[in-house]
Amino acid sequence: METYIESNTQLPTSYSKKDYLLTQNELKFYRLLKQITDKFDLNLFCQVAMYELINCKSHKDFNRIRSKCIDFVITEKNCKIKCCIELDDNSHMRKSRVQRDEFVNKIFEQAGTKLLRIKVQNYYNMEELEKRIKDSI
Repeated sequence: METYIESNTQLPTSYSKKDYLLTQNELKFYRLLKQITDKFDLNLFCQVAMYELINCKSHKDFNRIRSKCIDFVITEKNCKIKCCIELDDNSHMRKSRVQRDEFVNKIFEQAGTKLLRIKVQNYYNMEELEKRIKDSI
């Protein structure tokens, strides 16, 4: 059963609009990935909730992933998932982030879904990037 907010119900003022969907590093990388996915006639999605990629057998398992997103997802034209990509910046060096990344890696491994981790760089070798993606799909 759906819950509706009555029109006279006031929401907390803690909500505000985000200006950007992607960080500047993510946007730069997205543009490179888009060239590759266009070349191979694939779809590219960004900021995809993990629960859209991984099936959960219990509500407890769902709760463990419900607030986690994957940076990029490459699919076939029919949206069959081919591989997922996490763009790792310096924040991935923090202890809490290392633990989160290990948890995500284990889930993807268990689910049999390919997850690439790519470090943020000033320059990306397009041939190497294309090869890694091609080998993953």
